[in-house]
Amino acid sequence: MDLFSVVLSSAASWATKRVLDAAAECVCGTSRGNSIPNQAVTQLTCPQCRNGISQFTNATNHTVNRNGSVAAAHISHANWERWGGLWNFKPHFRVDAVNSKYEDLVLLISLSRFGGEQFFKDQMILKPKWERTSWSDCSWSIDPCKFPKGKNTFAMDLVVMNMWGDKLNSVRQLGEYDS
Repeated sequence: MDLFSVVLSSAASWATKRVLDAAAECVCGTSRGNSIPNQAVTQLTCPQCRNGISQFTNATNHTVNRNGSVAAAHISHANWERWGGLWNFKPHFRVDAVNSKYEDLVLLISLSRFGGEQFFKDQMILKPKWERTSWSDCSWSIDPCKFPKGKNTFAMDLVVMNMWGDKLNSVRQLGEYDS
């Protein structure tokens, strides 16, 4: 699913309001005015082509460009093969970015017992080459010895941020392991 390019009607509106006056532009070229909550997920749908996506918007000093466009990212297709603890755990997923100002993005992964302590954390840097950039197969290979012993449910948290720590998107997936 393609991200919408969100452009603020007033570049300073994010500083004073929790709801942004913005135009969301679809990849088909259709633009439509919207009221979008700041630091929240909004369902955006194009009236022309019916393209739609749940998109997180976080307008800050470091995510709003001079032209009023807001940097955004989306994580999708997060999955892994069925895993029984004998081989490396290999989660893979897709990351899409728009209006990133060609600045590096940080992708964080953390694994924790569901409702418990974190047992793995790592990061990778994504380097956008265009205003719309996709990384179709981001992945990690995690040694099974990183997992606590026994059979447990775990949470995999993925977060995309800019270099200043402003969150652009996050997802949580649950899984089970037996080591």
